[in-house]
Amino acid sequence: MTIASSRPPAVERKIPSDLIIEGLAQLSVKFNGVLVPGRQLEGVLSRYTHNVFLHVESEVFPVMLRGSGTAIRFNGRELLICTQHQLGTEERDKVSMMTEGGKYLISSGGERHYPNSTDTDAFDLVAFDFTDPVADNPELKSKFFNLPKSRPAVGEVLGVLLVGYPYSDQNYDIDEDGNRHIGVGRRLVLCKHDPKAPADIALARVVPTEPLRFDPDGMSGGTAFLLMHGADGFEAMLGGVVVRGGSEGFYVIKVGMVLDFVKSITAQWSDHAPERTSTGVS
Repeated sequence: MTIASSRPPAVERKIPSDLIIEGLAQLSVKFNGVLVPGRQLEGVLSRYTHNVFLHVESEVFPVMLRGSGTAIRFNGRELLICTQHQLGTEERDKVSMMTEGGKYLISSGGERHYPNSTDTDAFDLVAFDFTDPVADNPELKSKFFNLPKSRPAVGEVLGVLLVGYPYSDQNYDIDEDGNRHIGVGRRLVLCKHDPKAPADIALARVVPTEPLRFDPDGMSGGTAFLLMHGADGFEAMLGGVVVRGGSEGFYVIKVGMVLDFVKSITAQWSDHAPERTSTGVS
């Protein structure tokens, strides 16, 4: 599946492309099989994109941030997806998720990734398994959304909403009483499809509908959602995972490639915590 705009002759355009969010606010949008009031859509979609936390051995700050991650549920497993270039090899066993309110850091149960290769940016994907940690900490369960097992049919793509946590919005602070604080900022960027396809067929390129007013470094691993109009009305669905970008545009690993990746790794994993190893999927 691509993030290209597809307009069937029978579908009439309902919302001007420059008024996507404002227009959807007056409607209901289907996401994960549930109708979401349009005015709540941005909040609902953004709750599944998280900071990638590292639990490090430091008396100053035991928590470090490594950009963005996309939390999905597939074949009975809860997975946090991001990109390998966000992390050093020695940091992968430190990847964690934070409980609500920031009281606890919960470590992953292991990870799987593609072998090192420069053939395609899709090989930058890495998945951290939180299935057992979620079972032990049920409050984490709502942080993951269900990924369909097949590539969904795509109607008219009205826009692409990117969600992520840029480094420029992070702030590490210690107050005069020695209390430690980490400030984070989540960004939502409405984009449109760039009709010029990237050379890498695993990718789609999207460009912001308005000039960015922040440095997007750290958006890698964040989520790209398609905002669509199809035969059954308006719908939002996963469009892929952000792999890189800048002020002029972003590159997204297409949802089909993400789906192929998670199908392979969940088929390989047993009921026990997975080993930290690479997967040979292609």
